Amino acid sequence: MARTLVTFRVAGILFGVDVAVVREVLQDQAMEPAPRAPEAVLGIVNLRGRILGVTDVRARMALPPAASGSWTSIVVEGSEGQDVLRVDTVGDVVSVPDGAELAIPDTTPPAIVRCVQGAYEVEGHLLLVVDLSDLLYTDQ
Repeated sequence: MARTLVTFRVAGILFGVDVAVVREVLQDQAMEPAPRAPEAVLGIVNLRGRILGVTDVRARMALPPAASGSWTSIVVEGSEGQDVLRVDTVGDVVSVPDGAELAIPDTTPPAIVRCVQGAYEVEGHLLLVVDLSDLLYTDQ
């Protein structure tokens, strides 16, 4: 059975998250500050009456800040409820076959390795699969 992933890019790196946890994709959602929140939490959004935290994937993975002000958000269902991931762009939905998982390359920075659970080759590109629990809920 194949695994289905929603792909996105952050700092040019291709990532994926299981399609079953994705609730929706948002463009440039208005955000309010979240005082005393961890550095990677950019703020909060009001999404149809639900207050959700916005996590900057770049900051969680120790990647440089984005140069432009335009970004995309993915609303995901984590183990502790819904959260918003701020990413550069959202790509396609892809299927990867069972047994095709690759080792995470040794050259992958440790801050990224902590947030991923596997890797696949998709159309000639390395795709790193995000572990939402580690990305959203583990202190780094």
